Amino acid sequence: MLLVISFPTCSWAVTVFEDDFNDNTKVDSIQTTAAVDSANSCVRLPSAGLPNAIEMNKYGDGYAVVSETGIHMYEYDDATGQIAKNNAFSIPFITDGIGVATRQDNLNMWAIRENGVQYVKFDGSSMVDDPALKMSGINQVLSVDAWENSDKAVVLSNNGGTAEINLYDASSGNIATTLTQTTSISNPVSVSIVSGTADLRVATKDTLYYLMYDDATGQYVEDVNRKITGLSGVISASTDQSTHAVTSSSNAEFIFDDDTGGGSSVAAYSIGSVSDAFAISLKPDSYDQALVTSSGEVQYWCYDDATNSMVRDSSMEITGLQLMGGFLTPKEYYSNNFVTSLSYDEVRLTVDEEVPVNTSVSYWVSSNGGLNYTAITPGTWTTIPNGDDFVLKAVLSTSDSNTTPKINYVKLKATTLKVSDLTVTAVAKNDPAQTLPTTTFPVEAKAGADVIFEVTTKGFAESVWADFTTGASVPLTNKVSLPNETNVWWGSYIVPVDAVDPSSIGIVVTAERGPKQKHITTNPFINVRGKIYEVLELSITK
Repeated sequence: MLLVISFPTCSWAVTVFEDDFNDNTKVDSIQTTAAVDSANSCVRLPSAGLPNAIEMNKYGDGYAVVSETGIHMYEYDDATGQIAKNNAFSIPFITDGIGVATRQDNLNMWAIRENGVQYVKFDGSSMVDDPALKMSGINQVLSVDAWENSDKAVVLSNNGGTAEINLYDASSGNIATTLTQTTSISNPVSVSIVSGTADLRVATKDTLYYLMYDDATGQYVEDVNRKITGLSGVISASTDQSTHAVTSSSNAEFIFDDDTGGGSSVAAYSIGSVSDAFAISLKPDSYDQALVTSSGEVQYWCYDDATNSMVRDSSMEITGLQLMGGFLTPKEYYSNNFVTSLSYDEVRLTVDEEVPVNTSVSYWVSSNGGLNYTAITPGTWTTIPNGDDFVLKAVLSTSDSNTTPKINYVKLKATTLKVSDLTVTAVAKNDPAQTLPTTTFPVEAKAGADVIFEVTTKGFAESVWADFTTGASVPLTNKVSLPNETNVWWGSYIVPVDAVDPSSIGIVVTAERGPKQKHITTNPFINVRGKIYEVLELSITK
């Protein structure tokens, strides 16, 4: 269902920002957990995060891929000149896997599930489903990697939003836990072993951390000098020794460690723009990279000397994979902060969205930089706390893992309505001791006196009037012929000639724009003291 909510534009509102999602320059990539699909100009739910859905072989040409029909090994077939599935090294009995890592010196594999890990060994004819080499009860498993020449692996899990490192050893014929360590790294994505060491690289959405194994304590400690920052939207990363293949859903890059610390992206070895990437793997001791897309395609990229760039090798590619996962839900979109020159207390959101059955999108806006949010309905003006630092938030959800809602376009408009600066500018027969104009109340006026006053409005007020406690109502006149952002309005009120002396009169000034009103109440506004006209007693002699 395509739902476009649009209304006539309002001359009295400003556009805070609008976005058609052709790029992510207006998106807060750190907070956003939804997928910003720039290739299709939309925000949607991300496919299930499977950063290790593919693992390239170090020796020979091939890779293992996780799918709904099992974990399958594909290798290059010299006879056909194309890659083909190797059934002997495939694992058809793991149909709920979310990641795979190969030992490399042989094709024994570590497979992870959402809550467990399994080591699968080759017995000379096929891969064996050994109950002794299974472990469950691991919460929120994310990623796996395996050491070469060893029956050991590292599994990354999410422990309350932080990275937890788990080391496993299957050399005894059972899986033994040799280390469980919770780190301070937030929102982890994947883990990779630094080739030839016990050290690790842990990827988050924007950073590659280096964890160095400390033999003295048997724990991992961060080497801050090797931390690589400045990344964006990372969903998968694969490390060799000093090189890294990293991808978001829309961009894949190749990073070298810098000698002085950190790292640098190298365009010649980077894949660059991609559409709906799912996972990436770097072939050890090589620049070759394999990329899985959410459409079930494996793209194989290798370096081409002639063009000094990465090119695809179609002989190593496959399509039609039935990938695990579906869409993750719920997920959130956040815009960047947009600061306006004035403060506003009312907003309206226009959206172009697709909300299929069993899906939903809800919207929220903050006017204080994201500290607090107010729920808003597209197409409706909503009152919010007065502010000038706007953030738009959307929550996308689905109860059908194969279907996602989409946001194709957003435009946030804001306005405010203020009335202030009530000022008396003139009073008929004014007492010379009373200085005018004045904003100090009450003023003194005689019964029958004309009191001239004015107010200032902001926010394109359409009309202003004053109600007095005497029951009188006075329309105010705009000093400017057309509505502007800021206007000064004036009015004239005649104190009733029969007003009690002494007495007081209050005023309520109302500014209106559409259905919205703002008020100033001042009571007392006028103190009645005396009368304009003298009362003469005439004696008529007949």
